[in-house]
Amino acid sequence: MALDLVVPGASARLVAELSARGIDVGLVVHNAGLGVGRPFAEADPEALVRQVDLHCRVPVELTKALLPALVARGGGGVIIVASVAGYLATSSGSVYGASKAFDLHLGEGLWAELRPLGIDVLAVSPGYTRTEFHAAAGIDPSSVPAWAWSRADDVAKTALERLGRDPSVVVGRGYRALAVLLRLVPRGLLNRLSDAIFFRKLAARRADDRGNRDGGVRPSGGGLER
Repeated sequence: MALDLVVPGASARLVAELSARGIDVGLVVHNAGLGVGRPFAEADPEALVRQVDLHCRVPVELTKALLPALVARGGGGVIIVASVAGYLATSSGSVYGASKAFDLHLGEGLWAELRPLGIDVLAVSPGYTRTEFHAAAGIDPSSVPAWAWSRADDVAKTALERLGRDPSVVVGRGYRALAVLLRLVPRGLLNRLSDAIFFRKLAARRADDRGNRDGGVRPSGGGLER
């Protein structure tokens, strides 16, 4: 069923359609995502609000709507796709990271709250994953090294293996180590470090873009070129 989940009333329509088709839902996977490939100051405000809606409001609304059926069948599961981006506030993709932090906390909180009702909940946090997400958002991921990528199948396998065993899981050993480190470093220091790293990259990219648009000079290697 093709459905824009951000449209008001979409969750209710989905639940009604499931009932009409006689579908007994045992596992809910909140995997719908939206990227905005522009800095906050330049981004379409409606796109930013849709991002928050899709990542935050929809999982709450749809899980709540489907919960009575899950409880009535005697058990079930809910998987919420968060992200490693939810572990770190950065100067690039601030709204995306914040919305994924919401998903992470929502999943971990519901894990404890719904266990007495027989419902398993898991927040799964992948890093870069090879899907159509980046192309749809207009994001160029070419600078991301090969080792940093996961396959969608591996993310799904990890989620299904850990559902019912953990409140949350990070996909990939490297990302798991990074998540542990991020939670150990004081947030004040972490924010300073991330700002220094990501802001410089963002500023360099925007300067490069301006140079290309204006026909001016831009940095390349150790010198300048037109």
